[in-house]
Amino acid sequence: MLNDTTLAAVLLICAGIIHNYSFMCRKLPKEKLKIPYPSSTVGMLLFDLSWLLMVAYGFYLTLQISTMLGMVAAGIYFLLFPFLLQPPLARLLGFRSLSDFVNSTDTHRNREN
Repeated sequence: MLNDTTLAAVLLICAGIIHNYSFMCRKLPKEKLKIPYPSSTVGMLLFDLSWLLMVAYGFYLTLQISTMLGMVAAGIYFLLFPFLLQPPLARLLGFRSLSDFVNSTDTHRNREN
């Protein structure tokens, strides 16, 4: 079995991947989305609820082990993970780089306004 430290790390890593994936998929218009992502509001809500529960339990486990570990985990999750995960996720979404993804979403947003 996994000990609490390992389980917390696995949960937070998985939640970080799902969180960034969901964030980036929501930014794209539906016609540019080439990979699976829920299209209904209920599906999106359940998808987001999954990473929220993983984060909550992961942080709960880290705080049970040590307050300092919980603070380090929060810093890694909120400050480091977006920089590490968004460039590969942009390539997964079919863009050459994260800048292409940002330019695409900015162009789409400017056309809506």
